[in-house]
Amino acid sequence: MKKSKAITISLPNPCTEKWHLMSDTEKGKFCSACKKEVIDFTNMTDSDMFKIIRENNFKICGKFEPNQLQRKIYTKSKAFTFKYKKIAASIIAILTFKFSNAQSNTKSIIDTTTSPNTKKNIQNDSLKEYIISGKITSDDENLLLIEKPTIQIGNKTFNLNLDISGKYRIVISEFNIKEYTIVTFNHSILKREVRSIHKSSFPVELNVFMSNPTGPGLMGVPTFDENGNIPTR
Repeated sequence: MKKSKAITISLPNPCTEKWHLMSDTEKGKFCSACKKEVIDFTNMTDSDMFKIIRENNFKICGKFEPNQLQRKIYTKSKAFTFKYKKIAASIIAILTFKFSNAQSNTKSIIDTTTSPNTKKNIQNDSLKEYIISGKITSDDENLLLIEKPTIQIGNKTFNLNLDISGKYRIVISEFNIKEYTIVTFNHSILKREVRSIHKSSFPVELNVFMSNPTGPGLMGVPTFDENGNIPTR
């Protein structure tokens, strides 16, 4: 098995163009100033980032998080990845089989032990209002004025109507609520925020700060040290 390879990414000449003014592409944005696609690496794993950089022969323009720069970026060999996937697939198959049997047994027990009191509790629970409210703030309030954020719950997306102070309130259907509900606040420019809410916590107040990840030093044409050496300043 080959050893993992490492590179270090640096941005010696950061770009000052505005990310939110660029047009969207499949992998990021298109910069009309330099006529290049700017690949968005900010939400990628090290392996995915390394793969795209290598596929483009280390000739790219990109957008990076500060913690992705000036450190070693590793990728595993194909042999290691293939072996890992085979092991993972085997484990998932075993767990799926066991879970299916357990779920079947549990269902039969529940069906035979449901009491009138349990049914009453279920009915009362279905009448409960699932409300999420709170306040959204940002280090760039102008962006919240230009475009309102959305909130995603499962496969359902809701538009948020913020008042002048950033407060919001939304009522969710019980069909969108799980034991643990994942709530995602999205904005085309501001950084996405994710929260997990237990069903018993409703009604819940979520105050969210959405930062602007764009700015000097995060975009540009990077340089690479293919030995993983970190440049000295």
